[in-house]
Amino acid sequence: MNIENKNEEFLIIKLEYKKPIEFYSFLRSFLALNKKVNYYLAYEQNIQYGESEIYLESIKEGSILITLGQKILGVVFKKLIFKSFAFYLKEEIDALFEDKLEEFYKKKYKKDLTTNDMRTLLDFFKGFSNDLKSEYHIGTQVSNITNTYLSLTGKDAAAGVHTIEKKLEKQKPISNEYKNEVLYWEQASNAEKSAQVDKGIIDNISLKPVKIISSNNIKAEMIHDNKKNPFKMFYLVDVEVRTIQGEPVLYIIKKILDKGEREA
Repeated sequence: MNIENKNEEFLIIKLEYKKPIEFYSFLRSFLALNKKVNYYLAYEQNIQYGESEIYLESIKEGSILITLGQKILGVVFKKLIFKSFAFYLKEEIDALFEDKLEEFYKKKYKKDLTTNDMRTLLDFFKGFSNDLKSEYHIGTQVSNITNTYLSLTGKDAAAGVHTIEKKLEKQKPISNEYKNEVLYWEQASNAEKSAQVDKGIIDNISLKPVKIISSNNIKAEMIHDNKKNPFKMFYLVDVEVRTIQGEPVLYIIKKILDKGEREA
């Protein structure tokens, strides 16, 4: 993507690691950051999820320097949205360490703090929590001028992981309803009494396969009555998600809304 407008605002994430990082945790950390940006846009800027697209602009040598450009409905969003987001994220992290996260969500997002909210923040921290000497900086770049608004160390991240996991341990198993989620199959049994467990992936909830249960009619529509290979399809579903200590352990498919072929 070419930068045509020198005054366009970009989000800068600068990472400095002293030792190798586990790749899966690294990816989940950036997925969590993406969720945080979209959450902020929805609740503070009234830009609904799916209306915004976040682009990787460049990765520079040395410390990993990532520039994210954002477009809304095809139009470059010129306000200092990322500067505001960086301060917002800092305020949320401060609230976590001050044991005021529930108050933050009620005040800022006008909603109760959920397990999924805590899991997202947990994923963000896990990307650099195993290297206590690592550094994570978030700022903006406008007209080639860079400013940093949030700086964290690996020790901060490890403390964040510990704090959130303690909060999750106190919670009872929770069931959350999700609407319009994209699901695809990882494995499925052909027989009703098969010992094989049905499993699928919903990227927006977890990148790991999770056990699936549904009515016979729903499964038949997805697996047995489909003339196309179900493992090459995606399904838009309403789903109930059961979690234990913040991790999804069961997807209960309530309704199939749409389906389509996955890209090869």
